[in-house]
Amino acid sequence: MSGEIPRREIVQSAAVFCCPFCDYKGMGGLFHVRDTHPDKVEEWQEQARSDEKKEISQTEMDDAMALAVKRRPNRPVKKMYSITRRLEFDAGHRVYGHEGKCSSCHGHRYSVELTCRPGTGHGLDDIGRVVDFSVIKDVVGSWIDETFDHGMILFKDDPLTKIWELFGQNLATHVEVYPITNAVGDVGTQKYYIMDENPTAENIAELIYHKANELLAGHYIWVEKVVVHETPNCRAEYSE
Repeated sequence: MSGEIPRREIVQSAAVFCCPFCDYKGMGGLFHVRDTHPDKVEEWQEQARSDEKKEISQTEMDDAMALAVKRRPNRPVKKMYSITRRLEFDAGHRVYGHEGKCSSCHGHRYSVELTCRPGTGHGLDDIGRVVDFSVIKDVVGSWIDETFDHGMILFKDDPLTKIWELFGQNLATHVEVYPITNAVGDVGTQKYYIMDENPTAENIAELIYHKANELLAGHYIWVEKVVVHETPNCRAEYSE
């Protein structure tokens, strides 16, 4: 029948290895023979190949299935909880050195997904939450808005940063908001953020990952993963 697990796999997965060279009983037959009886490895492998040619009886199948069912309730259950909060912002950037259109200044409606778990030694809170979703929005979302939203994200080695330096003080990895004027007149207040790396989705995800963990440390949760979408079809993910 299609999709049916072969009899031999069921029997072998349930069986306990009994060493033919000593009294050992347990799992990991090959590792035991290799480590304890290195001179018997070839003999044991030859015996195993011979056993594989034998037909598996219905009795062996029934015994294996019964053992598997018996073991199952004893398996420890480790509860794993996580939550994911989606945040959005609009920003411009360019990828310095890009071989295509992304070398020009352009913008995205970015979306950021932060997946969080309880911190070490912590579980759900008194009412059954990892943390309230609004905490992620208020803490990390406000930093994203202040840092990136409706601003320009640039690489520190990008010559384009010199344009901003002409009109204001450039502090790497800090937000600067200042007026820019030219021969035509005032072009308004401009916001930008200088990154240590090229502002690709991958590098932005890593930056947000580390900053979010820093900001949320006092809430006894940790950010497991950050996903940054540049478009509905293009996303980058960062985790450690």
